[in-house]
Amino acid sequence: MNLERSQMNHLEIEAEDRKAARAEAAMELLRQREPIADDYNLQTAQENMRHSDFDLIDRPAHYAQQGKIECIDVLEQLAMDGHDFRILNAIKYLWRYRHKGGDESLRKSVWYIKRALEFPNDG
Repeated sequence: MNLERSQMNHLEIEAEDRKAARAEAAMELLRQREPIADDYNLQTAQENMRHSDFDLIDRPAHYAQQGKIECIDVLEQLAMDGHDFRILNAIKYLWRYRHKGGDESLRKSVWYIKRALEFPNDG
């Protein structure tokens, strides 16, 4: 919403607050997820270590090689807009598939999209 909070009525403010709380809850779920143990994590970590401008925590190569826009920035903006966390996960896997996981990342993305379609009110 483009209005300043001082120009909004209490229902609009409450709606904005609920939207922000949902977005924060979705981001917290993403932050709490354990890393997935799979065959390509070691290879990806080794690739990250070869690039001194990538940081394993703040800027891993499989998320940062797509240019100046980072995946986390896009996901945080979408979460603030109230997007379903399962769709955010799907976007994450689509974002990185060429640099980490390949077909497996694509399958994971499809899995999250199917979950969102199967249970539309759970996200």
